[in-house]
Amino acid sequence: MACFSLDKANFARFFLALVVLWLVFFDLYISFIGAGASVVFALILMSLLFPSSFRFFRIDKAFMAPGVIAFAMYFYILNRSIFSGDYSYLVSFTKVLLTIAVSIHITNFLVKKYGPDFYVKLLILAFLLQSLSPWLYLFFDSFKDLVMAVQAPDVLGRDIHGRGTMALRKSFFSGAGGFFGMSTVMGFFLLVLTFFYIAKRINFSLYAFVFSFVCAAALIAGRSSIVFVVASMAVLLFYKGFIGKVVIFCFLSFLSAISSLLILNEGFTNHLADNFVFMRWMLEPILNLQMGEGVSSVSTNVWSEMWVVPELKTVLWGDGFYTSAEGLYYGGSDVGYMRQIFFGGLPMVVMSILFVLYITAEYPFFYRLIIMLALLTMHAKGNVILGAPMTMALLSSFSVYVVSLRENNSNES
Repeated sequence: MACFSLDKANFARFFLALVVLWLVFFDLYISFIGAGASVVFALILMSLLFPSSFRFFRIDKAFMAPGVIAFAMYFYILNRSIFSGDYSYLVSFTKVLLTIAVSIHITNFLVKKYGPDFYVKLLILAFLLQSLSPWLYLFFDSFKDLVMAVQAPDVLGRDIHGRGTMALRKSFFSGAGGFFGMSTVMGFFLLVLTFFYIAKRINFSLYAFVFSFVCAAALIAGRSSIVFVVASMAVLLFYKGFIGKVVIFCFLSFLSAISSLLILNEGFTNHLADNFVFMRWMLEPILNLQMGEGVSSVSTNVWSEMWVVPELKTVLWGDGFYTSAEGLYYGGSDVGYMRQIFFGGLPMVVMSILFVLYITAEYPFFYRLIIMLALLTMHAKGNVILGAPMTMALLSSFSVYVVSLRENNSNES
């Protein structure tokens, strides 16, 4: 079980490792270099602060298959980009591959040099601190200035930080700021945290505390992170013993009672919506249900319109375009599957699914199944698989950790 005591000698290296990991996972915007430079800066810092790290560099056989798939996809994108003249997807995908590679390298070094428990501490602290961002944003104006300094400029030139609920959703200390990308990586961490608990790396008290904070932050960034909350509960129900199942059942019953109160008591729901702007956004699907419009929201209505049936040649080969001439989504769709089909057809989708299938090969079977279902579900909302740098950084990093556990178990036996 991970112990959270650090002596003075280890504190400095722990803090420096935290900074490096933060740069990789949360993609800070470095104004004097430009967008996407955070991971490069992390690699440079790694070489300066931990010069011995490159001695630990090696590619485990578990990453050979996903590596081959990722590079096959890279050259496929390169080919389609050359023919179409649109290199925006190639640039974006290059950043994702670089983030994955650096994440694997850094995690491999940290786990091999300092042990798996060091990595557990580091990851939990990083996401716990990130989950505090919305609360710091609410109460400290100085933090607002800091957040704005590390976030990439809005592509549409919007003043997000003057827009109430939208501002809170983009209040995270990262380059992306918030919204879907942040809700996905924070939500995915809930599944990672659940693994730490079922693998007995952390106790229930720590698990419940961190889960609650990160869950709240994930839901603030985006309601779609509820997918990972449900997935985490499914993992707990499958792996925990009878007592654990009873505790989880009671917790889920409590959540069901709260949900029923919100759905059936229109007065209470309207009171929350009228007095708290953020709750109006959070409860939008329930408010629409009470008005007879079904469980819907503005975002789900727009999302449903983004599912279209392209021409057969587009489905088979794609059009080679990722963005339109106006700089918007090509084909008018932000759905992960549709964006990949519009650019490169079904081969893009197949390679993405195979990548997730192989990079999770060392995970326990049911846990792997749940993670795949969660990621594939989120990919139906936005371009997540081999498209979202933060989530791919966490997925690849965590996969290194799982492989290290297998190696440790082999050495012990």
